[in-house]
Amino acid sequence: MGGTLPPRTGDGAPTVVVAALKDPDGANLDRIQIVKGWVAGGEAHDHFYDVALSDGRGVDPGTARRPR
Repeated sequence: MGGTLPPRTGDGAPTVVVAALKDPDGANLDRIQIVKGWVAGGEAHDHFYDVALSDGRGVDPGTARRPR
């Protein structure tokens, strides 16, 4: 549930594995997101990446978000 990735020596983005299970007594999951947070110039920033959506919806590869 969080951590710091060391600087990469090669090209390309890191590989991330995601797994999720729904609580048997809870509501269905709507989406799985990767949240990137960082501090630059003393200001906090974040970016949300949708990686899976329910009900057969697909993620827009151009924005990494659900289609509007």
